[in-house]
Amino acid sequence: MRLPAFRLRRNWRGLAVALGPGMVLMWAAGAAIAALVWDLPLLPALLLGAAIAPTDPVLSAPILTGRLARHAVPGPLRDAMTAESAINDGLALPLVMLPIGFMLHPPATAWSDWVVHVVLWEILGAVLVGAGIGWMAAKIMEWARNRPDAEGASLLTVTIALALATTAGVRLLGGDEVLAAFVAGAVLNNSNRQFNVEEHHERFSEALARFFDLPVMILFGAALPWAAWIGLGWTALAFAAAVLALRRIPAWLPLRRWMPWNRDARSALFAGWFGPIGAAALFYAMLIQDETGSAALWPVISLAIGASVLAYGISSTPFTRQFGGTPPPEEADEAELRHMG
Repeated sequence: MRLPAFRLRRNWRGLAVALGPGMVLMWAAGAAIAALVWDLPLLPALLLGAAIAPTDPVLSAPILTGRLARHAVPGPLRDAMTAESAINDGLALPLVMLPIGFMLHPPATAWSDWVVHVVLWEILGAVLVGAGIGWMAAKIMEWARNRPDAEGASLLTVTIALALATTAGVRLLGGDEVLAAFVAGAVLNNSNRQFNVEEHHERFSEALARFFDLPVMILFGAALPWAAWIGLGWTALAFAAAVLALRRIPAWLPLRRWMPWNRDARSALFAGWFGPIGAAALFYAMLIQDETGSAALWPVISLAIGASVLAYGISSTPFTRQFGGTPPPEEADEAELRHMG
């Protein structure tokens, strides 16, 4: 809902490149790093690469929202990074389930199950159900707004309820609930031109995201396998550095010509660096353990998440400031007063 209305429709070609070839290249890069550093076989390497391929929209928030982001990062680039990080969480599911299928079933069964159950039902079905829920929510809100006895309510409460209802419903249906929730919000946002909440709800939305994200990070920190990390030795540092440097940037530089917001190398480097690994990788690590019954990849996936949280947390403000410069104090004060007004 933070995205301006119809932004997805206008930028669908560039987003298709980021979510198609971009995701595949990040998947391949992660798998190659895992195979070279840890000497993993093909399927476990592909599984690890798929788990760390999606970017995290909450960890990206410091460079996408707030006064500094609005001044330093162009609007189209912020919107594109917001949309990409929100969509690829759910779109990574087929990449994760494909190697799992080949690890558990014969090739013919794995292919058919992946196409029918994962791609057609979990992904396409989630998109259709999410779009239907978002469209119905927009129609209901439009009808309610035209009632003479109806009072206006905060759109934020509607979006929270819509997100929770969509997630729970699609989860019960066995679909990709994360992707369905995004689609529902996008359809709601594009179905009514009066839903312009980007500025009005930005700070509250960010605070709410932190409120839900903080317990996840606390639990993640409590579950960190320190002993397993120490057992990995210095190779762990090499793996973390390779993932941060090579998982995303080498893909974004050649693909920038097809992304209107990334045409210059400077913007491509900025967007390529800020592709943090976070809650989605944590979710897929648990899914991998649930599907395969093995926790062998957990130390390596958690290492990638921990290194990403540390690196992007440290670099977000200084890199953003260097990318666009810090607003003069008087401009910052005026912007703050306008926002408060």
